[in-house]
Order: sequence, then C-alpha cells, then structure tokens
Amino acid sequence: GPLSPLAHQTIEQGKSFFRHEQLIAIERHNGLFSFPSLDTVILPGDRLTFAGDANAIVELYDIPDLRFVADPH
Repeated sequence: GPLSPLAHQTIEQGKSFFRHEQLIAIERHNGLFSFPSLDTVILPGDRLTFAGDANAIVELYDIPDLRFVADPH
C-alpha cells in the first residue's frame, strides 16, 4: 500500500525488511518483472512475489501496510 515502508524504495533499500526471502517477481499495471534487479523501485500497488523458507516468509507479516493474497495455484 501507499503507506508501506517499501513504497518508493529500491529492492536494495527494502532488503532490510526481507532479509531471508528472495523477491522473485513484481507485478504492476504495465507488466510482470521476473527477478527484478536491485535498483528496481517498488511502487504502491505493486504485487510482490517472494520465495523462501516458510518460517522466514512469516517475517513479511511485520511489514506495515503490506497486503497478502492467497496463491490461486
């Protein structure tokens, strides 16, 4: 969301919030970016896809204003 501390940050800057998870894709209105580079800016409304150990993924719940959706697959 727009109040997320990840909004308008590069992936490199945001890594302090997801130290143990790998950001593998960003989906936004103009397309899907697989394995985005560390200088990619995260925008409000982006749908982020992470991979990692299930115990580490739980840490993502601590990021303010980050919304979670169930995997439809």
